[in-house]
Amino acid sequence: MRFLFLPPLLFVALALLFEGAFFFLKEQLTAQQRGASAERSAIDFKLNLFEGDKVKWTLWGKRGDFSQRGYIEVSSFKGENKENHLVVSSEKALFDEAKRLIHLKGHVVVLYGNNGQRVRIETDAATVDLRKGVIYGKGKVVIKEPGRVLVGKGFRYYIDSGKFIILRDVQSFIVSP
Repeated sequence: MRFLFLPPLLFVALALLFEGAFFFLKEQLTAQQRGASAERSAIDFKLNLFEGDKVKWTLWGKRGDFSQRGYIEVSSFKGENKENHLVVSSEKALFDEAKRLIHLKGHVVVLYGNNGQRVRIETDAATVDLRKGVIYGKGKVVIKEPGRVLVGKGFRYYIDSGKFIILRDVQSFIVSP
């Protein structure tokens, strides 16, 4: 008769042990979650920016930091607009989602053109305004195109029209093939 109470008693004891362990682990995980930082990052990522249902820009990066709401910090940045035969790269970039701006820093290179007639723009810092369709910078700029090199300070490049303006101190050099 004594043994009839043993299985239910063991079952209740095991259930209480399980419940206690479960609540203990839940509290430990909750405490860890409260103390953890919300790090959101990506390695070797690709991001497509759409205009309507069409991909307008494709952005790549070696490392992306998504922890600031509305901003993406990127190292080893590259962006491409295939429609306009345009490629932009830099060591670092900060994408402001609300303003649709990409701030580029460190060895900024812009390549545009087609059919082997590539133009190369080099500067230390620039901004890509995705809303207005313009790339601009304030510092020294070097533009290399087949047959000549232009040097100046400050520039604007209008993506859709392909129009390029150097703002001041323009120098032009002819390069023989």
